[in-house]
Amino acid sequence: MYYFSYSYFLNRRAFFLTCPDASYLGLAELSGYMLMFDGYSPLRRGAIANIETSEDDEVWGCLYDVSQDNLDALDRFHGYPNHSKRSHLKVRSKATGENVEAWVYYHDPLAEGVPSHEYIRAVVKGARDSGIPEGYIDDWMRPFMRISDKFDSLESKDEGIGYKEY
Repeated sequence: MYYFSYSYFLNRRAFFLTCPDASYLGLAELSGYMLMFDGYSPLRRGAIANIETSEDDEVWGCLYDVSQDNLDALDRFHGYPNHSKRSHLKVRSKATGENVEAWVYYHDPLAEGVPSHEYIRAVVKGARDSGIPEGYIDDWMRPFMRISDKFDSLESKDEGIGYKEY
């Protein structure tokens, strides 16, 4: 079975720590969706990546071949079924051009938010290391890096403004 990651597990090293016997199959594209950062994760200290339907957009990510044990580990990582959902969605493998059904995790859309500096940097580094086109990173990820940097800057000044957890 297949798993498609568009966020934290773009970082293959992190993925293989969770699913050591899985196989990386290359980049894939999920059409009819867009990447967004929404909600708030106490673990990630900010908004996290999510997908939302969007007819004219696509989401780039990594495609993995996973076992049932891997899927169980991914369920735990993503907080399924309490904090996320998963569905079989059609993704197109960039290596083969084939459309395959892959498990994709997401959550109901929430208010758009700002990811933490550490989280967005990890996602962008994984995207770059995986070979996701710079144009996609610039359009869908980099704007959130600039915003999170501004919030980090405000917090470090300790002026009582910014994005703090109390």
